[in-house]
Amino acid sequence: MTKEQTTDARYDALVEQARKLGREAGQDAAAWWHQDALGGRSPLSGARLRDAAQKMLAAYDDGDYSDWPDAPSLSGEWADSMTPQRLYSELGCDPFGADDGEDLGICRAWEDAASEAFTDAVLESLKSAATA
Repeated sequence: MTKEQTTDARYDALVEQARKLGREAGQDAAAWWHQDALGGRSPLSGARLRDAAQKMLAAYDDGDYSDWPDAPSLSGEWADSMTPQRLYSELGCDPFGADDGEDLGICRAWEDAASEAFTDAVLESLKSAATA
């Protein structure tokens, strides 16, 4: 295997690891959202909870995301939240050169996976609440 192929294989592995970490972050964030919005901390229950969940699902289906919760990102906005630098540290690598754009691929893989996992979990929670 050439050095270039090894580098490509390593980069692909890092992207996959970033996706895995992103999925975990998305699922964790959705669990916190569920606890706050639909779980034990929620002031809604019974028919009110069902109505709220149905309204959020309808708005989502209509493409209205104004009341949709925010998925995790690499902004570092919240204490202990992920940042690009922390992601590279957890992956055990240095950022790839910004000139070739590869570092953006790793960050994008994390954010895309986090967003997808978060959305899937929130939708699952809402569907369950809407039919309860």
